[in-house]
Amino acid sequence: MLSQNIKVSANDSSNDGLESIMPQFVLCVRDFNLELEHNGEEMTADEYLEMCLQTKTAETQEDEKYNRPRECIKRYFTRRKVFTFDRPAGRKVMRTLDLAREEDLNEDFVHETEKFLAYIYTCPGKYLLNKSPVTGSMLAKLLREYVTTISDGNVPCVEDAMMIMARQENGKHANVAVEEYKVFLKQTQIPVYDKNELCDSHIKFKKEKLSSLQSKLMFDTDSKFQKSTEAEMQTLYEQFEKHNSKLLYEKCIDTLHKMHEETVKVNIKKGKYATSGGHDVYDQDMHKLYDEYNKELKNIDIAERIKAQHDFESKMIHENKLMMTEDKKLSEKESKDVMTTKLNTLKTELIQSQENERIKLETKLDDQRRFFEEKMEKAKMKEKEREKRKAAEHREELRRMKEELEEELEDEKEREREKRRRRAEKERIRQREYEQSKRCYLS
Repeated sequence: MLSQNIKVSANDSSNDGLESIMPQFVLCVRDFNLELEHNGEEMTADEYLEMCLQTKTAETQEDEKYNRPRECIKRYFTRRKVFTFDRPAGRKVMRTLDLAREEDLNEDFVHETEKFLAYIYTCPGKYLLNKSPVTGSMLAKLLREYVTTISDGNVPCVEDAMMIMARQENGKHANVAVEEYKVFLKQTQIPVYDKNELCDSHIKFKKEKLSSLQSKLMFDTDSKFQKSTEAEMQTLYEQFEKHNSKLLYEKCIDTLHKMHEETVKVNIKKGKYATSGGHDVYDQDMHKLYDEYNKELKNIDIAERIKAQHDFESKMIHENKLMMTEDKKLSEKESKDVMTTKLNTLKTELIQSQENERIKLETKLDDQRRFFEEKMEKAKMKEKEREKRKAAEHREELRRMKEELEEELEDEKEREREKRRRRAEKERIRQREYEQSKRCYLS
């Protein structure tokens, strides 16, 4: 019996669930020429099949032999269908059936064939014990496992075969997810400056792929494939991130060297730092270089920039020491020159000071002499001014006296003229009186 040649579970020999994994039973009857009727009533092909599967009362061994295949069909094939095909064509066409055209075939045969194809094409897909749909590759793996087990003389176990197939399918899906993740990393343009952006895109894509993978995994109860796939993706990401960090580091180092060549190296060749205090100027230019470097590469992760700058500074230690040594030599030479210059300057200043003192003393004596001369001159000027004032006052006094005399004389003349005027007036009055008297007398 079928139940003795296949089992559902390795731990269960009852095979009660065997019917759940059996395929649909489709019976195709060729060259069918019977009438589909029973007791004078028409019936369908499916009703005809069910009637044929009816068992007899088992009274004899022949009855049991008759009933056994029918019971198995009804037990293990819960979904049953039958198609009855007429003879495809006449004897002449049948000889060259492979070359026959559709119009050469029996119309009832063509019609039944179309019904058969439509039914097969619309049949629901097969499902595993965990309700996962069976694909072609899954079915091939299951059949291969069944055939191998039977060839080895063993009873094939559906559960074991499914587990083997599930492991193979899970491995395939896991490999596909990993390969898709590799493609995702390959399509990511590097270097990626923002590590957070890289990490976020990695996490997002990984979640999508793991979620998709989880929906495809079968019987992965301990999440073995899920975890191993995630671990492999994480390893790939860490390798990719390491490579990206290397490229960012190289970008930072190359930028520092380029800036150094275009600024500090040029200044070294020009001799900008070949002076006392040149190391301080060199140090300032290096700090400016680092500021420009961090400003230009501000989009790159700060940890990568700091690491590259630290390594670059380590490489610049020799140059820094050379600048410091040269600065020290020049500073010592300049210090000696400065001391000599200072001594010469002090000597010159002393001589100049003595000369200035002499000139100052002579100037003071000249000033005193001029002071006394000016004082004498002022005294003489005052004396002359006093004499002039006295003469002027004397002249003024004489002039005033003269004016007073002239005024008195003028007053005297005025009084004299007044007297003469009065006398003349009196004379005119007397003359008038005389004339009047004379006229009175004559009259």
